Amino acid sequence: MIEPIKETKVEMKQTLLFPEEDFFYEVRKFLYWNIPFEEAKEKGLERYFYDEEPNLIDDLKRIYNSRPRTLRNFFDEKGRPITNYVKGLVRQALKERNIKIEEEEKIISKLLSEIRNWYGEEGILKFYLYKPYAFFDFQGLCGDEHSCFRQGGCNEAHSIWMSEYMENEFRFIVIKFYDKEDVYIGQGRCWLYIVNNNAVFATNFYSVGFDIKRHCFKYPIARGIRQLMGWKDAHFTRKDIPLPIYLNGDGLIIWNPKVYNASDEIIKEVSETKRGVCMNCGGSFPLYSLTYLDDDYYLKDYGEILGGGIVCEDCKYDVEKAYRCERCRTPIPESEAVLVDDAVYCEQCYSELYTVCEICERDVYVEDALVDAYGNYLCQDCFERYRYLCEECEEYYSDEDICSVQIFHWDDEKEFFDFTEKQICTGCLRNWEKDAYIYNCRCCEYLTIIPKELVEKHPYLRELVENEVCLHPTCEEEYRTSKLSEEVA
Repeated sequence: MIEPIKETKVEMKQTLLFPEEDFFYEVRKFLYWNIPFEEAKEKGLERYFYDEEPNLIDDLKRIYNSRPRTLRNFFDEKGRPITNYVKGLVRQALKERNIKIEEEEKIISKLLSEIRNWYGEEGILKFYLYKPYAFFDFQGLCGDEHSCFRQGGCNEAHSIWMSEYMENEFRFIVIKFYDKEDVYIGQGRCWLYIVNNNAVFATNFYSVGFDIKRHCFKYPIARGIRQLMGWKDAHFTRKDIPLPIYLNGDGLIIWNPKVYNASDEIIKEVSETKRGVCMNCGGSFPLYSLTYLDDDYYLKDYGEILGGGIVCEDCKYDVEKAYRCERCRTPIPESEAVLVDDAVYCEQCYSELYTVCEICERDVYVEDALVDAYGNYLCQDCFERYRYLCEECEEYYSDEDICSVQIFHWDDEKEFFDFTEKQICTGCLRNWEKDAYIYNCRCCEYLTIIPKELVEKHPYLRELVENEVCLHPTCEEEYRTSKLSEEVA
């Protein structure tokens, strides 16, 4: 395992480290989803959940300001829990509007439990800053075993682009969570895009053993990243920077307030000045002009097929489409892919799984293919309908359109009439009618073809042809014996 560039830690107390605005927003949202709509409507309460109207949250803020008490943790300045205080805020606001909610105690208690779950946690977060290629050592160990950035994932190219093409701009952070007794709970990770060492964009958070996206971790994470960057102070906001990688919508922009006044300044600077590398042509382009592909493509500069390749505008239309084999998941260029029933296979897997029907030329699963008398593979339909091969035109026919024939010829080497047995279709049989005598031998009853040219060279054969006898010695002998018997009689 590679060593981190830098590490730090942040101690978490059961503290509400969030602005009061966040807290009141959570109260409004929670009440909206937990008070039955009909009851809220009946009491005239539904209008209090919308910012456009004077609402319950306005009352909460007013009451809070008139009865100041810290909301920075779950205890007041005398160490008393603030549970009853928050209940009092809500109740007083409802009372002033003459609104009574059924199961009020249950709803308010549930609200506090929800807030505590999201905003209150005790323990220690330990941060480890790495070069971006550390991702490949940690992949699958931070709850990201199904991440699209993983090896073989649909956006595998993104982690490679950040690690190999943009190594100076990106970092990888591992965050380990320990309880207040320093017992390991779990670990998570995220990517960092660094802007002039005075701002960072943290994105693609994953974790195992704890939920890294809970609100209670948002502020400690921002603090830990500030410490890693060496700033004395930091501001942050939930917002994405337009990078050409897949974003989970969990982006966090953190900046040094001595350099930047707001996140929009950082986004503008990235859009106007930052550049990135195309994985297909290798050229450098404005970061905003790069895009990632939606599927697997062969990337020329990288020299391999990857999912989600990051390319420039021109290369977006100049990359070779690629697929992943349905069976072995190996990436394959489009030119080498074999498509079967909407599934794509590499040539190796296709040859092991499928064959081609000799008749209809459709792909047939090897285990379902049938073999005809000639050793050819057929699909079930063709085997039942067309299993006979015409040896003249080499097309397949049903048993009604095929016939077995014996075609005679003179063998100069053996110096006698020999024959070839064939199966031919009725069409090819008709093609013989002009140049041959065709009949069923009266002796062996076999369908016989004797070329006219052969009879012209051997005139004595005419008698056999006229009497529909084939040239097989046993049939000729049978014919002559029968003829002699008739003459004697």
